[in-house]
Amino acid sequence: MMLVKGASAEGRMLKSKAMTKEGGAEIVDMGFDMDEPGRYVYHFKTNNGIAMMEQAALEKDAGKVQGSYEWTSPEGQNFKVEYVADELGYHPVAAHLPVAPEIPVAIQRSLEWNAAHPEEDKEAEMYMAKMA
Repeated sequence: MMLVKGASAEGRMLKSKAMTKEGGAEIVDMGFDMDEPGRYVYHFKTNNGIAMMEQAALEKDAGKVQGSYEWTSPEGQNFKVEYVADELGYHPVAAHLPVAPEIPVAIQRSLEWNAAHPEEDKEAEMYMAKMA
């Protein structure tokens, strides 16, 4: 993708034209604002239905970014992903993304029991060390 951009007088708003293999998509709306270090808001929208928005901020000693992006498939289906990225990773949410199945009740009880009885883990570690 080739991007040609020009800044406004304030240097905050950008106007661009993107050329793609499919022919071309014009960016019809785009903005970027950084009101303090570590804090920004960015968005763009094209004339072929692609849109993206992102905002970020420093929280305590870690950064947090949240936003969304959307597009329309060649078959005409609309897709939208909302996400948060923080010190624990990237967390997308969308109707078209797979969802993990629920943990079976027996497994959940086992996990809870194991968490409540950490001494059992130590005994198993000692046993495994002897076997090695």
